[in-house]
Amino acid sequence: MFTDLQSADSKVTLQMPVNELERFVPPEMVEEIKSHRCYSTGSKAVVTRSDDSRLVTDNRKSCITKRQNMLKEIAERVFREDGRSLPYLPPP
Repeated sequence: MFTDLQSADSKVTLQMPVNELERFVPPEMVEEIKSHRCYSTGSKAVVTRSDDSRLVTDNRKSCITKRQNMLKEIAERVFREDGRSLPYLPPP
């Protein structure tokens, strides 16, 4: 018997509540995060989704990379506006 791999549900959605992020990011970044398109006002969380791959593990990695890139972009913008230098951030 054959299984149709196209119909396998491998989509991944990751949510991180903003109050968890507040422990790790400066307050000025939190406001930027809340205005980002990945922020869900209903759940008060950063939500990332991926269905690029047929593998759940690859989609989970993609979600994490998307979140890291979003945070890095916001950090670069906030630190640049304040005239501060950005601390070293390892690549995702």
